[in-house]
Amino acid sequence: MKALRGMFILLGSGIILTACSAGGPTNVNISEKEAAEIQQKVEQRQRGYDEKLSEVLGEELETIRNTINEKEENLEISHQTIPQSPPPAEQILTDSVSYPSADESRAVSGDNYNENLFERPFTAGNMQFQAWLDIQEASLSQDDFFYYFSIVLYEINENDGFLDGAYGVELDTDKDGRGDYLAWAIFPKQTRWSVQRVILLEDANGDVGGAQPMVSDATWKNGDGYETRLFIGGKFGSDVDAAWVRILPKDDTIVQIAIKKDSIGMPSSFLWSAWADGGLKAPGAMDYNDSISLEEAGSPLITDEDYPLKIVRSVDNTCRKAYNFTLSDDIPGTCTGGYDEKQVPDVRVTPDLQHYDPK
Repeated sequence: MKALRGMFILLGSGIILTACSAGGPTNVNISEKEAAEIQQKVEQRQRGYDEKLSEVLGEELETIRNTINEKEENLEISHQTIPQSPPPAEQILTDSVSYPSADESRAVSGDNYNENLFERPFTAGNMQFQAWLDIQEASLSQDDFFYYFSIVLYEINENDGFLDGAYGVELDTDKDGRGDYLAWAIFPKQTRWSVQRVILLEDANGDVGGAQPMVSDATWKNGDGYETRLFIGGKFGSDVDAAWVRILPKDDTIVQIAIKKDSIGMPSSFLWSAWADGGLKAPGAMDYNDSISLEEAGSPLITDEDYPLKIVRSVDNTCRKAYNFTLSDDIPGTCTGGYDEKQVPDVRVTPDLQHYDPK
């Protein structure tokens, strides 16, 4: 898998940024002072989000990041239904990628903030590329008990040797453009199936998406995102087998999420998208483009006046793929078009042009 991704020199760590756009050479200068101011604002804003997620998980995020998950048997949980190796993929969704333009400290395309589509695997301010947040593709398969989602990232974080973020899927089970369930694995490290630090949340009051599903309503203050806790691995939930995670033993750039079907109401059809979030990690603020304005969020596109990234950084998601039903209505956020094996992967611009496997 890695050999097929090519070799790129990942630069972009300097404060003075120079890049070329489709319209010709463009020089963007960000002073050290400006970058420091952006970072300070991000850190101040992030503290509140981290406190809320730590409360959900029952432990500090830094503790999770700096420790290897305990063996499952140490938690003395009696599991009844354990995931197996996922069957062959029924669907494969290819995503925009940023590694080809990483040395230019920018995304080429695939980011449309107004439509809740993020291609932002870069830090705020200085736009350092984060390979472990750059989704290459995602796939879906199932067995009698679980839906399996596999997310392929470009590389692990070489500084600490793992995938340093929250990885998972968002499900729209009533197919109205609003996410209904969010499953996230926080800083996954184990190569065996584990429920630890896996969360399954529901938007029971139907406010994810704001007034207009997927379209930005910033700054909309009336929502509370995914407010209902269904499962906190090893700590909360009526079904101790509701959601699982593992790193694929043969490839440490692939994280796999297993969601028990009856934990989300046994849906036979739905919309799904994949997430890699090393930035906000804020289920209560979703959709991000509703609760945070574009000016505050920043942009990864060097020709935008809101470049560089600010609050909404270090995050990548995909468009939403329709599973087991034919799209007949214009549901916001869905992938359209056809899969083209010869297509250069970073050409896509908006969800309407996003390519996917038509199975």
